[in-house]
Amino acid sequence: MKRLCAILLGLMMLAGLCACGRRTSPAPAPKTPEPVTVITPPQPTPSEAEAVPVSTPDGATPLTAAELDWFGRCFFNVVPGWGPNRFLTCAYARPEDMDLAAVLACGPEGGWNVTSQERNMIAAGGTDSVVRIPLEQAQELMLRYTGLALSDTQGVGLDSLRYLSEYNAYYRVGGEAEAAYCRILSGWHTADGLTVLQYDGGTVTLRQLDGRWVFVSNLPGRSA
Repeated sequence: MKRLCAILLGLMMLAGLCACGRRTSPAPAPKTPEPVTVITPPQPTPSEAEAVPVSTPDGATPLTAAELDWFGRCFFNVVPGWGPNRFLTCAYARPEDMDLAAVLACGPEGGWNVTSQERNMIAAGGTDSVVRIPLEQAQELMLRYTGLALSDTQGVGLDSLRYLSEYNAYYRVGGEAEAAYCRILSGWHTADGLTVLQYDGGTVTLRQLDGRWVFVSNLPGRSA
């Protein structure tokens, strides 16, 4: 009997030792995520080559930033293919001498929809580059932005276009004509009521006529 009790006591002590050896270790604390640093690259600044010095003639008033922005976004670059930008496609000291073929080259909206009958009548051949320029819309463009009818000009460049009386339209055949975008750089109002704008392609002069802006000249290079 004493032997049995000794065996049971030994087994109980062995079980206790095993239990102590299997204690559960506490779970490791979750790691705190490292902070993320967002690096914003420095914004580019205009280079010295892009800086445009403003040199205003005596007696002239520089255009404000708001005026320059309006000419760059609300007058020019709205409809580059048929609007004020077209009058930057050629050089002229007076509007009567502008190259009308260059000004009208893109044609109004829908000018590319030329019928096969029209193509045959103007002997367009196999070229796909044919643009119809209705005389009425050409007159409207000129009157709106120069105050002149086509008949008031020297007709420069019109002989390079083909005309069909049946459609009362000019046609540009062949060649390419791209929209003339521009970037206004500086400008001023003169004492005699003109507004001069320097842009990335030259210097254009405007004046007010019946509440609208019309073109006076467009010359290459910068003037001061």
